Amino acid sequence: MLSKRSLYRVFNDAEFRTGGRFYGGWWQEIPSKFRDRITIDGKRTVQLDYSGLHPHILYHEKGLELKDDPYQVSLIPSKNAEDTEGFRKFIKRCFNAMLNAEAEMTRPPKASKGKPKETLGHWGVTWKQIVKTVIKRHPDIEGQFFTGAGLRLQRIDSDLCEAVVLAMIKCSPEIVVLPVHDSFIVHHGYKDELMGMMLGAYCVKYGNIPLPKASEDMVVEITGVPEWDSWSSPPIDYDSPADLLELAGMVPSERRLNLFRKTG
Repeated sequence: MLSKRSLYRVFNDAEFRTGGRFYGGWWQEIPSKFRDRITIDGKRTVQLDYSGLHPHILYHEKGLELKDDPYQVSLIPSKNAEDTEGFRKFIKRCFNAMLNAEAEMTRPPKASKGKPKETLGHWGVTWKQIVKTVIKRHPDIEGQFFTGAGLRLQRIDSDLCEAVVLAMIKCSPEIVVLPVHDSFIVHHGYKDELMGMMLGAYCVKYGNIPLPKASEDMVVEITGVPEWDSWSSPPIDYDSPADLLELAGMVPSERRLNLFRKTG
């Protein structure tokens, strides 16, 4: 539903102290693996996200600085241990569940359908091991787990999101920013401007910041060459100028550029 371009905020209490994240955009509802296909004015996009935002906020509120990746823990799974990035994502999911829960959890968050990497059995660990390991990694914020702190943190990250989007619009009303909670999709040419706005919004509040990073699985490879046949039903003769001109008129400008890189 590409017509869904209006955003609205969803709060979790009548006093607007918790929640407040932006919803409603079609780009938020598609699977993340497809976001690298988004183009703006026919140009490739880049998505930047705050790295470990909620853990950093909790540490900064205590006057402390979080060093290293907050989701890298000492626990080594007994199964699929070679998939370190997959296990990190699982730990991140459990960490956030522990922050959002209002009481101590006896089991992990329910896995999404068809995603075995979100189950304890896939990694060969127990929920008690996960909880113990996360608390051991973050003793300074142990009191925040199982208190529902996550919704309060969502209010903070949603305010940061609003500040970043408005700052980008003020920079130039022609800049299109597609927010996905604590990450933002923009035309790749505005990557540096977006980085500066994200740094500035956080520094205004905390004076320090987790460096925004480009998520590897959401950034379109600049030098990549798409499968051009998928844009046209008849077979394409790459040696035929007529076929190339016809194809060039069918695809966005960024892909046309890659097309001529390929044929040149």
